[in-house]
Amino acid sequence: MNKKYNLNRIKILKAARNIVARQGIQNSTLQVIAEAAGMSKGSLYYYYRSKDDILYDIMEQDNVESMKMVDRLNKESCDHIKVISDIISATMERIKNIEKNSINVHLQGEALRGNDGLMKKYRSKYSEWIQNVEKVISTIHDVEPCPLTKTYAALFLAAVDGLCMQQLLLDEILADEELLKTLGFMLLNFRFDADTPGMR
Repeated sequence: MNKKYNLNRIKILKAARNIVARQGIQNSTLQVIAEAAGMSKGSLYYYYRSKDDILYDIMEQDNVESMKMVDRLNKESCDHIKVISDIISATMERIKNIEKNSINVHLQGEALRGNDGLMKKYRSKYSEWIQNVEKVISTIHDVEPCPLTKTYAALFLAAVDGLCMQQLLLDEILADEELLKTLGFMLLNFRFDADTPGMR
């Protein structure tokens, strides 16, 4: 793909993000997004087939930074405590981000209502997310990946998903300090040892 193609996709995503923030998902039509991006609706179709594809890529943009933090853990020279602290802070920001949570709930709803393309993307993405969280847990506790670490990673991700949903429904879940402590406890204080069932 050439540079112009990538730049136009970035322009579309930036325009869509601004429109969604101002007008909400339902009012963010392809026509409105195209106009905000400075192109015709027909031209926009060259880059994206649907609004949901645009919304999914907005989420993917944000996931890139999370992936970079996980990759930093694999470098021997990195400060693991600093990286873990960054991951916890980024997770808290994700939980409290109303725009991202709204987009995610909308897309998940579309997937469950029969959008096969989105369903495939989510299945692949959740497998990737669980694998990334498991990598963090394995590194923190210096253990090899196993059924227990994968299960714990899935539970951690489910807890984050649940908190994201609650953030949409409630004005306040926990104070920032308590949320940070809870996320830190979930990642740092769970014990994995040779006698734990599932470790072998």
